[in-house]
Amino acid sequence: MKVVGLTGGIATGKSTVSRLLAEHFPVVDADRIAREVVAPGQPAYRAILRHFADIPDLLLEDGQLNRARLGQVVFGDAQRRRTLNQCTHYYIRRRMLWEIIRYWLVGEPLIVLDVPLLMESRLDRFVATAVVVDCPTDMQLARLMARDNLSEAEAQQRIDAQLSRAAKRVRADFIVENDGSLDDLRARVQQLVQHVKPSHMLAWLCWLPPVGLAMAMMVLLWRALTRRRRQRIM
Repeated sequence: MKVVGLTGGIATGKSTVSRLLAEHFPVVDADRIAREVVAPGQPAYRAILRHFADIPDLLLEDGQLNRARLGQVVFGDAQRRRTLNQCTHYYIRRRMLWEIIRYWLVGEPLIVLDVPLLMESRLDRFVATAVVVDCPTDMQLARLMARDNLSEAEAQQRIDAQLSRAAKRVRADFIVENDGSLDDLRARVQQLVQHVKPSHMLAWLCWLPPVGLAMAMMVLLWRALTRRRRQRIM
């Protein structure tokens, strides 16, 4: 099974690209999993309550985390952001792994791993192909301000908390430019689909457990030995 990693800066349109790719391939969505692991009663939820009990209005009336309030705190404090990651990342990665294994067992030839911090968390080392969704910085800033009702300073703070556009682009195998209309983006995603989908023979071979495991190890070794690959921009 081929694993394609999808990422992109906040408000660049990664989620839209993810939805378009979901029309062709299964998607393991880290954002969805992140919401699930912090549901009331989950271990990550309890850990957050322990470490962030000093935050006013941390919980909503129904007991759910006030994600907007928590975000205001952690985006302005690198240490607290690291603490939040320590509370959640283990549980997110474990559930992501189980979803990947489940898709492999049912014989899916390709899945998309949709992870906002794919490169920051160094998970791009474990995918066959890394795809970055990008757009100009001024467009990203305007979209984020409008989407989350943020001031320019607040929006810039969230952008600065992630890996820079340049660093993401350097490490990408494919770059999907989201600087036009939805129809433009759909056409670029369709081009991406044609480039990344595996052949029928390769998909069948990868499903066989011994062969699939051997090929996965070969992909990881290849990525370790050849840091730079031929990059395509959609």
